[in-house]
Amino acid sequence: MQKRIKIELCGNDLEERVIAEMWAIYAPYYNYSEKNFRERIDRNTHYALYRRNGRIVGFTGLRIQKINLAKDKFLTIYFGQTVVSNQVRGCGLINRTGLLLMAKYWRALLSRKVVFWADALTYRAYLVFAKNLLEYYPRRHQLLPLRMKNLRDYLGQSNYGHCYCPSSGTVVKDSFLVNDPQMIIAEEKLRDPDIYLFAKENPGYLQGSGLLTMGPATWENLVFMAKKAFLKLKAAPMMTSRNSLQAEYTK
Repeated sequence: MQKRIKIELCGNDLEERVIAEMWAIYAPYYNYSEKNFRERIDRNTHYALYRRNGRIVGFTGLRIQKINLAKDKFLTIYFGQTVVSNQVRGCGLINRTGLLLMAKYWRALLSRKVVFWADALTYRAYLVFAKNLLEYYPRRHQLLPLRMKNLRDYLGQSNYGHCYCPSSGTVVKDSFLVNDPQMIIAEEKLRDPDIYLFAKENPGYLQGSGLLTMGPATWENLVFMAKKAFLKLKAAPMMTSRNSLQAEYTK
C-alpha cells in the first residue's frame, strides 16, 4: 500500500477541483467554515499533497520563509492546516515531507539554520516533533536556547500578533478548533512524558490555545527522521485498516 502513496510538493495556486477534494477531507475534523479554509490557502506558500492511486488522501500546508535576526540567518518551514486519512497514518508522511523539502532546499543548509515549526493545537501535533526528532523545543529537561527563543518570539509575534504570549510560547484562540473528542487528553495519556509536557506547557489547549513547537534541521535530526520514516514505511503493511479519518492537528 505504501508504495502507492506519493507526496506532491506544489505552490499555493491550487486548482479548484484540488481545493474541493482537500476541503472534503478536512471539514469533518475542524471547526472551520469553507470560506475560512480557502482564505488560509493564500497564507501558505506551498502544499504537500498525499496521493494514493491519484486520489488525495491527506495534505499539509507549508510556509517557507527566510528570516534574519541579528547575526542569525534562518530558513523556517511551517507545517499547518494538516490532515491525513487513516489509511496513510503511520507511514511517516510528515517525516518524508520534511526530508523532501531538505532535498529541495539543501543549499539553505550551507548558509542558514533551517527550522521546522508548527502551532500545535493538540498533543498529537506536538508528538510529530517529540517522537521524530532528537532536538526540538519545548522539550523535557532542556532549556530553550536564546537564539531559538528569539526565533520563536519573532514567529509568534509576526504570525499571531497580540494573540501570542512570549512567556509561555502559546497562541490564544477564541475556541477549540479541532472537532475530534479523541484530542482531549485523558488521564491515562498523561503517563506519556511528552503528552504530559504538552499539557503542562499548553494548559489552555481545550480553549484553542496552540503551542509553538520548533525543530531545527540538524544533520542528527535529519538522520533520525530518515530512520523513523523508513521504519514506519516497513511497518505500514502490518497496520490494520480502519474507515474513519484521523488528523495531525496544527493550525
